[in-house]
Amino acid sequence: MPTNILGNHFSEPRSVQDALLQHVTENKLIFVATMDGKITEVNEAAAGVSGFLAEEMIGSRCDKIFGQGESPGDWAKIFEDLKAGKHFIRELKNLTKDGSAHWTEANFVPLNESREGGPRFVCIQRDIKETKRAQNRAARIRNLLEETGVGSWEVDLIGNRIFWSDVTCAIHEVPSGYLPTLEEGIEYYEPGEDRDRITKVVERAIQENKSYSEDLRIKTARGRKIWVRAKGKPVFENGKCIRLIGTFQDITGERDTFAQMQKELNFLDQTLGSAINTIIIAFDEAGKIELFNQGAERLLGYTSQQTSSMALMEFLNSNCFQEKPGEVATDEEDLLQTVILQARERPSQKRECLLRTQTGNLLPVMISLSPLETGPEQEAKYLCVAEDISALKEQQIELQQASSAKSDFLANMSHEIRTPMNGIIGMTNLLLETNGLDQSQREYGTIIKGSAESLLKIINDILDFSKVEAGLLELEEVEFNLRDNLSDFVAIMAYKAKSKNLSFDCQVQPSVPNSLIGDYSRMRQILMNLAGNAIKFTDKGRVTINVTRMESTPQETKLKFTISDTGVGIETSRTDELFDKFSQANASVSRRFGGSGLGLSISKQLAELMGGEIGAFGAIDEGSTFWFTLPFKRPDPKIREQKYSQLLKGKKVLVIDDDEQILRLMKEYLSMWKMEPILCQDASTALQKVYELVDAGDPVKCMFVDYSMPGMNGSTLARILKKDPVTKRINLILLTGMGTIEDLEPVRAKGFDYYCSKPMRPSDLFDTLVSVYESPIQIEASELDDYRERFAKTKARILLAEDNSVNQLVAKGIMEKHGFTIETVSSGQEALRQVMEIEYDLIFMDVQMPIMDGLEATREIRNLETNTGREKRVPIIAMTAHAREEDKQTCLAAGMDDFTPKPISALSVAQLLDKYLPPPSPEAVLRMPKPGAGQHIPPPSEIEKERQTSTEALFEKEETLKRFDQDQELMKLVCQTALGDISADLQKLKVAIGESDSEQSRFFAHSIKGAAKNAGFARLGDLAHQCETACKDSKLDSANRLLIEISKTYEETQRAITSQN
Repeated sequence: MPTNILGNHFSEPRSVQDALLQHVTENKLIFVATMDGKITEVNEAAAGVSGFLAEEMIGSRCDKIFGQGESPGDWAKIFEDLKAGKHFIRELKNLTKDGSAHWTEANFVPLNESREGGPRFVCIQRDIKETKRAQNRAARIRNLLEETGVGSWEVDLIGNRIFWSDVTCAIHEVPSGYLPTLEEGIEYYEPGEDRDRITKVVERAIQENKSYSEDLRIKTARGRKIWVRAKGKPVFENGKCIRLIGTFQDITGERDTFAQMQKELNFLDQTLGSAINTIIIAFDEAGKIELFNQGAERLLGYTSQQTSSMALMEFLNSNCFQEKPGEVATDEEDLLQTVILQARERPSQKRECLLRTQTGNLLPVMISLSPLETGPEQEAKYLCVAEDISALKEQQIELQQASSAKSDFLANMSHEIRTPMNGIIGMTNLLLETNGLDQSQREYGTIIKGSAESLLKIINDILDFSKVEAGLLELEEVEFNLRDNLSDFVAIMAYKAKSKNLSFDCQVQPSVPNSLIGDYSRMRQILMNLAGNAIKFTDKGRVTINVTRMESTPQETKLKFTISDTGVGIETSRTDELFDKFSQANASVSRRFGGSGLGLSISKQLAELMGGEIGAFGAIDEGSTFWFTLPFKRPDPKIREQKYSQLLKGKKVLVIDDDEQILRLMKEYLSMWKMEPILCQDASTALQKVYELVDAGDPVKCMFVDYSMPGMNGSTLARILKKDPVTKRINLILLTGMGTIEDLEPVRAKGFDYYCSKPMRPSDLFDTLVSVYESPIQIEASELDDYRERFAKTKARILLAEDNSVNQLVAKGIMEKHGFTIETVSSGQEALRQVMEIEYDLIFMDVQMPIMDGLEATREIRNLETNTGREKRVPIIAMTAHAREEDKQTCLAAGMDDFTPKPISALSVAQLLDKYLPPPSPEAVLRMPKPGAGQHIPPPSEIEKERQTSTEALFEKEETLKRFDQDQELMKLVCQTALGDISADLQKLKVAIGESDSEQSRFFAHSIKGAAKNAGFARLGDLAHQCETACKDSKLDSANRLLIEISKTYEETQRAITSQN
């Protein structure tokens, strides 16, 4: 440390040292220098603040370390005064070593000392940073006020003096620096009201400590009369007002603006008063009416004088400005705030509303609200403009009635035309299902069915075309899963293509979003038309559909659908004609292929109605390509997750992956959606768990399966599950690290329904799960046998009400094939009579019947049930040729439970019977088709006394093979895998029993049981189950005896499998 740091030693008298030491303790900046400025001593505070080291400062000139912001002349004066023995204080602007500035108050004191180096002085500095900031803020505020034309003033009540700023003087038109007395200041105000007012508020401020703001008139020194805004605030000290401070502003221009606005408003009132069919009302923030024109007087029945004391809300209907359906203002204040918000945020936006007239009637109007421009600090004003739309409403009602008449006509025509066609198609289906038809008869029946379906399609085209032409076609906006719905469409079209030995393929780009909002049924109709044409006009080769994304935002996306074929092709020059009504590219086409020529025209109109485009190109004999674009909305991810969270909540999901990190991640994601994840690290354990859940009556609907796992891989597990009728409906989702899979067919061929790429994204998982749980279970045609097997154990009384004898035969024939005997009636009245006498389990009710239609009959049946106190409510299914959504809603509103369109099919009827008929008695139900994998086997009451030794008892080969759809290789693979797993678990079971560990013993016995049952090792599975029960009851002696039996049976089973292979 340098020896001349101030405070280490100092040769001044004691009193001076004491003073200096006191300053040191107060963190003052102190240095001692010679009279020519050379620093000899500094304290540590000075060294710390300046950024210089003490060694650097000692010997340096003080004006190089401190006060660098001062001019050389300033320092010369400082040194001159010090040499003259003067003691003084001044402000210094110091710069630290890094260049930052800081202000101090410096106290310069010459030292009275005799020393060899000559006299010195001491400088003691105090930080005044906060003081300078306050001064700068005050200066900025004053400057700001001056720049904006606002003056300031201050009244010293003790000295009876007034201080006016330059702007205040300018407003009064007196010279700057003018200092009036309080009385002189008040005399500038106009005599009378203005002077009395300022005198009163000043006195109140002084006496009651109240601030004020007043708009008043003054007369300037030059005689001009102007408006000013005078604001004042009292300053009290010890309970007494000592001064007043405030601002002063010339507001003459503002007042002139307001006067002009009032003048223009009066002019507006006079001008618009003649608008007798338009209501114009001006109102303030409180809703008080300030303008009520002649049109308002004529249409609402009040005079402008009457409305001067009224508020706008007295005319408004409470639901005029509801933002959401069902949202109604709770009171007038709530309604007023809604109106003002509408005027501010959506000015001039028009909406329909009902205004209440003086007579109490409601007048339909088109209303708009907007704010009026007002001056600063003036109350806001608003304008309401409403046009009488009574005549327009009457026209709309007439048009709606005409439209409804057309719609009803089309619906009736649809019913009248479709009814006999449905009969033909239904009876033909029954005929083709009849045994004993020879080849010619079956061929004739097939031709009849195909011709009838073709005719029905042409009729549907004509009816659709009529709807489009009449403007009666309404588009839906519903959320749908694009890929799931396309898969259904592809299945139908692929079947048609296969009948012509054509290849059919549909590719959806991975970038195409899956969840969309729009009218899927109309999109499908366009696809059906174009794809159907492609198949019809192609004799060999392929038909391909590609779906690509064109434009996309988070809210909307536009898709392009391209349908290409290798068929007869089209002439490029005639592509525009293709979309004309009743037109085909070649006259010979109609003769060769048939058709109405309306399909493409309807497709074009539908595409344009949905906001898209359509086109085509190709060449003769080189195939053709048709394309169309459609815009769709995209669901909000947050709303979508909220919407479907209830769908996923509580659902069990099985996840199989040997990677623990993947399992932890999947558990985290699935738990986030309140699902119940079940985690397995190998396929064998997963298979066992699947059948346990089936046995418990709580099967999983969804499984995530890793493809590459040790032992049994994901593909093998998928094959096992899909072969077993008990588990084949489980949706299997492949977890793959291969990234995006362009072609899903190889994945589906391996037994998987969906796939997710690793690393998994929560949004992809969520979309996949929604697809699984939202899509209906796809029922294969062969499963009609499953339904009929179940129905064989169901006893039910079914009533059919249908006036058309052909339709009666069709419905009766289908239900008899399902194993039911039904009673038939021909009118709603007869149906009601039957229900009064007999309690039925189910009723199929035609909607349009003579005497009493199905809707009226249903209402009467529901009244009968209520009035007679019947405990049982009979389900009623509507049957109708009407295919409109509104018809379905009408049926449900009448009290029907469900709806099936005509022509009815065996599968749709089976699904309805299965849904609404009471289940068979428990003793009649076999939950599993046959004993086998995953079947629940009741635990035996005691250990078998005599072990069966036959091979058949060891291994149920035939039943297991049947479960695996006669796939010998798959059965062999499962058996070998099971034997390996059981061998490992058997060793672990021996150890656990030897260590008397009941819980571990039970676990390994349970594992052996599951593997054995999956593979069809019946006896081994029974013994393992008994061992599991013994371990569960902590009877380890019994478990040990069973272990010997299990080991012997395992060896026998192994030999039996080897011998059979």
